[in-house]
Amino acid sequence: MLTFNTQRGETKRWLLWTPPGTDITGWMCTANARQYDARKRRVEPGSPVAAELTISAFAGDYDGRGPGFYATLSPGDCENLALGHYQIDARVVQPSGDVTITDAWLIYVIEPATEAA
Repeated sequence: MLTFNTQRGETKRWLLWTPPGTDITGWMCTANARQYDARKRRVEPGSPVAAELTISAFAGDYDGRGPGFYATLSPGDCENLALGHYQIDARVVQPSGDVTITDAWLIYVIEPATEAA
């Protein structure tokens, strides 16, 4: 699992992309953050969603990444997170009904030394 330090109140964005030429018409994507128990190394079953990430389209680019989605943790949602660890993953549903849940990533929310503007 990848881990990212995250200052409270900042924007964090992750890119979920497919191979070039993939048609993602009709695909749906959602991504959530839930508290992560670092001692047990897991999210507790039934724990509430701490933040819903905003999903927006990614058209692909010249670096060999096909279309996909940006998953963004907004500054306001990040500000509302308590200090500590959170697990984030995304759920992608294709029109066929096939479901993919991405590998998870962790964020460690820390208090910034400077005040947010």
